[in-house]
Amino acid sequence: ISKTITVKNLSSVDLTGVTVGFANSNSPFECSGSTGSIPKNGSITLTVSPKTGLSSGSHTDTLIIRSGDATYQIPLSFKVSHFSSTLPTITNRKMGATL
Repeated sequence: ISKTITVKNLSSVDLTGVTVGFANSNSPFECSGSTGSIPKNGSITLTVSPKTGLSSGSHTDTLIIRSGDATYQIPLSFKVSHFSSTLPTITNRKMGATL
């Protein structure tokens, strides 16, 4: 499961020094995509996804995108539910068979 985020530069100048990170140094999320610069009227695409092997429960963090003096923060959350792989026993009462 992943989400794509498009970061657009709506200014009339190129943005340089674009960095992406998380508020939590041990984030339950990972981010891939190009950073560095965004040309004027251009964009970059980032893909954010939860890390594999997370424990059950809610996981949160903040994606931080920086360029020069500008900082943009995007709150992230993901809920993990683990299901039992044990199938229930069903008894067919009419025939007396166990499935």
